[in-house]
Order: sequence, then structure tokens, then C-alpha cells
Amino acid sequence: MDRLLAKYATRLLKLGVDEIEIKVRVAAGSGSAITPVRLMASSMTGEFLRTDAFLEYPDPVTGITKQFCSVTSEDQVCLLNPYPASNSIQTRRASARRIGSTYAYDFLGVMEVSLIQKWDKHLKELTSIYTSRVDDK
Repeated sequence: MDRLLAKYATRLLKLGVDEIEIKVRVAAGSGSAITPVRLMASSMTGEFLRTDAFLEYPDPVTGITKQFCSVTSEDQVCLLNPYPASNSIQTRRASARRIGSTYAYDFLGVMEVSLIQKWDKHLKELTSIYTSRVDDK
């Protein structure tokens, strides 16, 4: 998911995307049990689209997910809800975004996005230089 975010960072910025959530079903092999996995990327913590992934454990009778276990954390934390509770920082961040401004804690994310864009531009320039040299030979 990190590669997709890096590839489409410029487009996601232009569109003002703050959160992405994808739910997939994964089977280890043919005939094995299907496991629902929730992939999430969110800018609500201050980082630019910080990724997280959760294994979902649904109730066998109702099908409603009862537990979300983090795949990305080392200690295998399980939660009842994969969405973080809103705190005062997130409330202020939402207020700043609503009026078209940037909250102070978001500047690290803004710098990260800027670096991604600069590297992308640099790699495109290197590719064009390399291709023109190969074409000249």
C-alpha cells in the first residue's frame, strides 16, 4: 500500500484525500478459510496517509466484525473499533482544514509530501536523461 501511496501522492494531494480504506478477503490457498483484511491510510494523526492493516474476526452467526487485530504492530493489538477516538488535536486539525489552513502538527506530513514530489520529479529527470543518452547511441 505504501508504494501505491507514493505513486499517487501528487494526485491524492490535489484531491485533498485524508483517508483511504479498503476491505479485501484473503485466502492462504485453495480450499482454505477466507480472512477479511481491512487496509487503511489516514492523515488524521498528522502523518501523511499513515498506513495500518487489520485482520477482521467476524461473528460466525451475524457476520458482524467483533474484533480487529492489527497486522502492522509487533505486539498484535486487537481492538473493538479500528478508528481512533477523536481528541482535541484532531478537532483542531479538522477546524484548520475546514478553513483551508494547516494545523501545526501537520507540517511534518506536508514536508513528507513535498519530499515525495521532489524525488518523483528528480527520478523523472534522471529517466529522461538516461533515455536520451541511450537513444543517442
